[in-house]
Amino acid sequence: MTLLLPVRNGLPWLGAALASIFGQTFADFELIVLEDGSADGTPELLTRVDDPRLRIIETGGVGIARALNVGLEAARGAYIARHDADDESLPTRLADQVAVLESRVDIDVVATVAEYIDASGQTVDNAWVRTVRRQQDAAVTPDAIDELMALTCCITHGSILARADVLRSVSGYRPEMEPAEDYDLWLRLLPRHRFIKLERPLYRYRIHGDQSGARTRERQTRHAVLAKLQHVRRLYPALPTPARLGILGSGRGDAYYQAMAEEAGFALPEPANGLLASGDWDVLAVTDFDSIAQYREKLSRGGEASIDLVGNLFVKRVSRQ
Repeated sequence: MTLLLPVRNGLPWLGAALASIFGQTFADFELIVLEDGSADGTPELLTRVDDPRLRIIETGGVGIARALNVGLEAARGAYIARHDADDESLPTRLADQVAVLESRVDIDVVATVAEYIDASGQTVDNAWVRTVRRQQDAAVTPDAIDELMALTCCITHGSILARADVLRSVSGYRPEMEPAEDYDLWLRLLPRHRFIKLERPLYRYRIHGDQSGARTRERQTRHAVLAKLQHVRRLYPALPTPARLGILGSGRGDAYYQAMAEEAGFALPEPANGLLASGDWDVLAVTDFDSIAQYREKLSRGGEASIDLVGNLFVKRVSRQ
């Protein structure tokens, strides 16, 4: 098994991350640290680690997706685990995940529910964490993850263990999709590959002030929307090019779909009243997730029996692959 840990300026938490990895009850692994141009003492810390399982590959600032692809190519293990430099794993995490892949040939990716901690390692319980718990932690079965993933990324990237040949079969991560490279990868794996999530929180995800800012979050949302639209085009190859993308909602959500439509092979129909009644769309994006059920009922009452719901996207008139 190979564990990939990309890092750029990993202090002050990298030491705790490494300690949690080398403290695993499952010991038969190699750890590849992808040192991506740190300037904070990270390289010096790594040279002091005395464990033969550690391999350091310098990637020189290429970014997380390219660095992970370097690691994926260099990995010797049949399984690939992920870990972030500011997070921690509980001691049985790898053992529990390996046991799943060893016993379930139908499963290709095993994630785990996460515990959320602050800079000092204390548990965080705020509105965002409670929303994640309510919306995402319940999706633990393959079918539930498949359904929810089309709506939102419902697994923690650093918590996964996957079959190496499965990740390589889709050429790993796409750098152009950063910083939503993980969400894009999961959608490209679905629905042909199955995910499962362990209900016990075996991964500790750290929330701190040095994480991505507003500009990065903006780009992440745009690329997540693009990944969704591309996912629908893969599921429904008979969609015309360009397909008509109708948008229901208001505010920033609309803007993301408008911005990403052309790149994903969609055209925006002329705005008009009664978009639902006119039927002037092939795919309909509902940007207010709380309104999805309401629009589903309206479409059903309108006799649109052939419509599928993929996350927050209604798709009609073509057969699913």
